[in-house]
Amino acid sequence: MPAANGEATRVTDDPAFDDSPALSPDGAQIVFLTARHDPSPNFPDLKYEIYVMDSDGGNPRRLTETEAAEDHPAWSPDGSTIIFDADYDSDGYYELYTMNADGTDVTRLTSNAANDQFADWSPDGTRIAFSSDRNGNWDIFVMEADGSNQRTLTNSPDWELFPAWSPDGTQITFTGLVPRSRNTDVFVINADGSDVRQLTDSPRFDENPTWLPDGNLIAFQTERDGNFEIYVM
Repeated sequence: MPAANGEATRVTDDPAFDDSPALSPDGAQIVFLTARHDPSPNFPDLKYEIYVMDSDGGNPRRLTETEAAEDHPAWSPDGSTIIFDADYDSDGYYELYTMNADGTDVTRLTSNAANDQFADWSPDGTRIAFSSDRNGNWDIFVMEADGSNQRTLTNSPDWELFPAWSPDGTQITFTGLVPRSRNTDVFVINADGSDVRQLTDSPRFDENPTWLPDGNLIAFQTERDGNFEIYVM
């Protein structure tokens, strides 16, 4: 749909679940998850595979074909690489992986007895922000693009999820959740881990924020009207 709102155009039409779309940096392709190959789909425990298609929905291509479920794909800034999370070693924990945009050269970036998920690339492609529960609750971490130098940005009893870099690379917005609460809110933090600020305060769910390319607006989904809609602020 147009960024300023308007008519939404349907780009997939399959009986299975297609979700978690991400538009490529040049706007030409969409990477997404699909459960169309799950032999016994049972939402929300679906065996997702990663597909890519043209941004108008044409030319869908399957990128992964594994026994595990892939999740949360995201593009590198130059459009050459896709990062995602999966439990390929069947130890019960998700790790972060990258692959070329054609599905080749799958590379493992993290290896922990914990879940590492929801990754997003910095605008210059040198760093990756992600969420991990390795410290007992979900915090935001940053690492180099090759998986080295993993370090925490947040360390609170709350959960910090779905980090997204600002276009100038100076800030990260994320979803904040107080465990056992019935709402989430949108926060922003400097890329060095300083100055955490709460941007929304809703009794319902405000979550999954992402920056618009000019860096002046943040889009997010919210349930404040009783069902989920897309808002900007």
